[in-house]
Amino acid sequence: MLLFSKHARLRMTERGIKEGQILETLENPDNLIVEADQYSAVKRYEKKILVVVYSKSDNIEFVITVILIANRKSNSVNYT
Repeated sequence: MLLFSKHARLRMTERGIKEGQILETLENPDNLIVEADQYSAVKRYEKKILVVVYSKSDNIEFVITVILIANRKSNSVNYT
């Protein structure tokens, strides 16, 4: 089950991020960063990078926030 915080929903609306992009990022990330109980799934979409910050508990993934980064310089991005 996937749940979204109000903050995450607001950011999705503000940034034009579709729920399908969130699902794709969670299911097939280019990189996954784990810090304690929090995860950051990272996925490149054309010239932008989507970061989905979430927590997991049993069968529930709770999306805390979503970040959209414009990659202006090159195709080389350091995710850490």
